[in-house]
Amino acid sequence: MKKILIVDDNLAVRQGLEQLLKLPDIRLFSADHAKIALDILEHQSPDLILADVALPEIDGFSLCEMLKADIRLQSIPILLMAAQLNIDTKYKARRAKAAGVIQKPFSPSSFYHVVNMVLGQREEEMGLEQRFNPNLALLKLLLEDEQLKGVALCLINQQGEHIFLGKKQGIELINLQNFKELAQLSDQLARKLNANSRGIILDYGKEFFWLVGLGEHLLIAQGSPQVLRYFRAKLKIFLEP
Repeated sequence: MKKILIVDDNLAVRQGLEQLLKLPDIRLFSADHAKIALDILEHQSPDLILADVALPEIDGFSLCEMLKADIRLQSIPILLMAAQLNIDTKYKARRAKAAGVIQKPFSPSSFYHVVNMVLGQREEEMGLEQRFNPNLALLKLLLEDEQLKGVALCLINQQGEHIFLGKKQGIELINLQNFKELAQLSDQLARKLNANSRGIILDYGKEFFWLVGLGEHLLIAQGSPQVLRYFRAKLKIFLEP
């Protein structure tokens, strides 16, 4: 059962979307205001959010940015809807980290195509998250600490798969080109990192990275020296028996 949240202040648009998505395997939630959507998200975790960019008070771009800054909600894909699909709209959608933006009105076939594509990507990401548990759950819990809002994390498994965490979605701060070899870590190096609980500190100019083994995974943390020291101390407390 997929859950989809529709956020649009136009009743006709909401009803039209509800008709398009009225399917046996989909459960729908609707809101005519971003604040109502946020209330719904306190109790529900949808697989997709459809939000109009021209919402009153809190527009769709701002709503998207708010959700992407929330560690609990940042993995939910947000598909924005706009009456005008120009360069500025596309830029704002990309900056807000939306899954995409579609122009209204849209044909049912193009709408279903985009929704199915985004939901498919969501399933792949959920599968990836499952492969990184329980370390992923631990890191999400740690990132709820206000003092760790400035840290960016990249978790890599022995198959080279990686996942990003942090307020700025790590990828903005971690240049994977500099760490390609880390995605192919040998078991021996992983054991060495685990054996040294303090990990390895790398200094690239003004950028500071902490590498440490976390079970079967390699964790890369980026941030200021102060933030990294605090993060290391917090992580050690959680990992101590």
